[in-house]
Amino acid sequence: MVTIFGMSALGPIKLGEREEMIFIGREFGAHRGNSEKLTAMIDEQISAIISAAWQKALKLLKTELKTLHAMAKDLLEKETLEDQDLAKIFATLKPTRA
Repeated sequence: MVTIFGMSALGPIKLGEREEMIFIGREFGAHRGNSEKLTAMIDEQISAIISAAWQKALKLLKTELKTLHAMAKDLLEKETLEDQDLAKIFATLKPTRA
């Protein structure tokens, strides 16, 4: 997302080169053509994206705690929830979003 598609504060640029060795695997064969400073900036961007996603997920789970518990209860009973099961859960719970 950051190095291939340029989706960060570093801008819309493709960073680094990827060489994939067929027998070695993807990560072992990746070659970084970036300076240490740029690599540190890339790592910071990735860390910021992960941290923001983590905070967003926590906020959503806290906001929808009743829904989470209802789904967990049904999953323990049925192991699989179909769309009608989810619709029933969502219909019976009062929406907590504004």
